[in-house]
Amino acid sequence: MARRLAAPAPLFVYGTLQFPEVMQALILRVPPMQPVVVPGWQAAAMPPKVYPVLIQADQSQAAGHLLDDLNDQEWAVLDGFEDPMYELYSVQTTTGVQAWAYAGTTPPSTDGPWDKDSFASQHLAAYAERCQEIGKRLRAID
Repeated sequence: MARRLAAPAPLFVYGTLQFPEVMQALILRVPPMQPVVVPGWQAAAMPPKVYPVLIQADQSQAAGHLLDDLNDQEWAVLDGFEDPMYELYSVQTTTGVQAWAYAGTTPPSTDGPWDKDSFASQHLAAYAERCQEIGKRLRAID
């Protein structure tokens, strides 16, 4: 991924990766998460998928968190976890911090903003359980 060739920067997470249960399942720890907002982007719903995609949207903003202490193995696990439709994009937070974000390469058919609270109440437990198996496989590759 391009991140490995460019200057280091934190990761902006806006969807399922902002849940401690998912991070624990994938990388076996919950890194410190700093709340931030990224203007000009939106976490968009993609039914029937339960996770969102980050898309450019001039009049919107995406709320999420910065993760700034990921090691190379953790980056490799997260790179492997992300759907092939995502690429790393450089985004800027309202605080002026440049970060990487997994965003859609082409705007998919979306169904408005993604609802973090609905995901948490309806899907998080099962999703985190699936991520435990995915995390085991991805950590074994490295």
